[in-house]
Amino acid sequence: LYIAMKNYFYDAPPDLGAAERVLLDMRTAFEPRRLSGQYNAMIKLCLDSQPPNYDRVEHWYRSMLLDGVPVTVRTFGKLINAASEQGNVREAERWVQEMIAQGVEVDLVALTTMLKACGKAKNAERAEYWFKWAVSSGLKPDSMIYNTMIKVHLTVQNVPRAETYLEQLRETGAQLTSWAVAALIQAYTLAGDSEKVNSCLQEARAAGFRLVRKLHEAVLQSLAKSRNFKELEDWVQHMAAEGVRPSADNYGIVVQAYADVGDHEAVERWSTKFADLSGGSGSSSPQRILSQLQALVKSSDIHSAERQMETFLADRRVVNVMHFNALITGFAHAGDLSRATYWFERITQEGELPNAVSFDSMILACSKAEDVERAENYFKQREKARFSPTEFTYAIMIGAYARIGAAVRAERMFDTMVASGLKPTDIIYAALLKTYCGVKAHDR
Repeated sequence: LYIAMKNYFYDAPPDLGAAERVLLDMRTAFEPRRLSGQYNAMIKLCLDSQPPNYDRVEHWYRSMLLDGVPVTVRTFGKLINAASEQGNVREAERWVQEMIAQGVEVDLVALTTMLKACGKAKNAERAEYWFKWAVSSGLKPDSMIYNTMIKVHLTVQNVPRAETYLEQLRETGAQLTSWAVAALIQAYTLAGDSEKVNSCLQEARAAGFRLVRKLHEAVLQSLAKSRNFKELEDWVQHMAAEGVRPSADNYGIVVQAYADVGDHEAVERWSTKFADLSGGSGSSSPQRILSQLQALVKSSDIHSAERQMETFLADRRVVNVMHFNALITGFAHAGDLSRATYWFERITQEGELPNAVSFDSMILACSKAEDVERAENYFKQREKARFSPTEFTYAIMIGAYARIGAAVRAERMFDTMVASGLKPTDIIYAALLKTYCGVKAHDR
C-alpha cells in the first residue's frame, strides 16, 4: 500500500482522491500512530496539488491530531511556506502558533519563512513582532534572519530601519546575501545615493558573489522604476565595460520601462536588440510580447493591443496570465467592463488561472462601471482563490462604494481591512472622504 501511495505522489499529475483512499485503507490495516510519514506526505500532496487543496490540508491535519500522529517540523515548514508564498501573514502566523501549541520547536528556518510572509505582505510590524519573539524565546538570529529583516524593511521603503539590521548583521560577522544587496542597491538608487550604490557593489565583489549580474539587474530595475532612461541605457553599456554581458533579461528591463510609459518606438528599438541577442528567438518571447501589449495599452491604443493579442493566440505564441492582465487592466482603466470581462474569461479558456492582478483589475472595471455587486463577487472570488486582499484591493473596493455613495458599506470594508492587520493608505482615506462628501455626511 505504501508503494502504491508513493506512486501517486510522484506521478504527474498526482491523483489526490486515489492517494486519500490508499491512506484510509492504511489507517484500517495499521495503527495510525505508525503512519506519521504517510500523513505528513498526504499534507504535502494536498499542498502540491494545482491549485493547492487547503480544505484537505486542514482535514488531514485535524485527523493527525485526533489520531495522535505527530506533525513534523518539516510539515509545519511546508504549511508556513504555502501561506508565505501567498503573502498571507495571518495564515502563516496560525501555523507558527500551531507549532508552539503542539510543542514543536520553531526553528530558524520556520522563522525565516514567517518573516518572508510578512515581507511579501509588506507588513513590517508583524516582522518586528516575530523577530523580537524569537530573541526573547532564546533563538539566536542567523545571517538569513538578518538578511530577511533587511529585505522586509526595504520592501516598505524604511531604509533607516533596514540599515539598523545591516549594522547588526555586520556586528555578527555574517555576510549579506546577494538578494539583500540587490534590495539595498534598489533602495539607494531610488534615493539617488550613488555613493551607497557603489559601496554595495564593492561589498558584493569583496564577498566574492557569483551573481554579479543580479546586482546589476537591481540597478537597472531601480533606474527603470525612476524613469531615468538615459542612465538606464548607459548602465547597460556600463555592464559590458565591466565584463558582464547584458542578458536578454537585462534588455527586457529596458523594454519594459519604455512599455510602461507607452513609448512604442523605443520598445521596438530595444526589442530588436533583444531579438538580436537571442538569435531571433527574442522576437516571440513572452517578455517581448508583454512589453508590446503594455506599450500599446499605455499609449491608449487598447484596441490595437487586443488585435495583436488575438494574433499571438492564433499563432500559438507563448502567452501567460500577465498578457491577459495587460488587456484587462487597460479596459478597466478605459471603463469598458464588457471587454475586461471577455479577456478575464479567456484566461481560463486558454488554460491559465487568474492571479491577484486579474481579480484586482476586474474589481476596478466593475467600480468604474458602478457595478458594486459584481465588484463584491470578484472580491470574494479573489479570497476563495487564496489571494489575500492588499491595500490596493481594499482601496478600489472602497472607491467602488464611493462612486455610488454607499458610505455604510465603504466603512464596513474599511473596518475589515483594519481587522486584517493592513494599514490604511492616503488613497483609502481619500476614497472614504469622497464617500462621505457624496452623501453630505460632513460630520463623519
